[in-house]
Amino acid sequence: MSMILWAHDPWGRSVPAHIDWSLLWISLAAGLAFLVLHALLALRSAAKAPVDELVSELPRELLNGLPPKISRHSPAARLFHWCMAAAVLTLLATGFLPRAGLPFNWINIHWLAGTVLLFAIAFHLVHAVCCMDFWSIWPGRADLAALRKRAENIRWATSCTIWPLWFAGCAWPQAAL
Repeated sequence: MSMILWAHDPWGRSVPAHIDWSLLWISLAAGLAFLVLHALLALRSAAKAPVDELVSELPRELLNGLPPKISRHSPAARLFHWCMAAAVLTLLATGFLPRAGLPFNWINIHWLAGTVLLFAIAFHLVHAVCCMDFWSIWPGRADLAALRKRAENIRWATSCTIWPLWFAGCAWPQAAL
C-alpha cells in the first residue's frame, strides 16, 4: 500500500486525496523527540549560566529603577495566545481523534473551536493595529544587520566540526558569537 492515495479531479488530473495515517504516528514521535531534545538543551543551557550570575554582572545603575517582577506580555496578549492555543489543540484533537478510531460527536466542538480561533485572530489584528505601535513590527536596519549576523552564525554552527565539540560541553569559539 502506498503512503498517498490518489484520485482524479473533475478535469481528469491525478491529485493526492489521502495520506496514510501511519504518518500521524511518525509526526507524533518526531514532535515528542523534538520536545525531549529541546528540554535537554534548555536544561544544559540553564545549568551553564544561572540568571543570578548574569544579573550580578550588570551595573547597579541599570537595576535600580526596575520593579522586582517585569511583565513580558500584556493581559490581552496572554488571553489571545491562550485562546489560540486552546482552539488549535481542540481543532487538532477533533480533526484527528475521530479518524484514529475514537468516535464522538466532534462536529459542533470543531466548529466552535474554529470560530474561537477566528475571533482570536480578529481580536489580535485589531489590537495590534489600534492599541500597539503597528510600525514597530517591521524590520529596521539594525534588525536586518542582526539577522545577517545570525545567518552567518548559523552557517558556521551547522558545519560538521562544531557539533561534537558543543555536545561534549565545549564553549563556543568567540568568532561565532
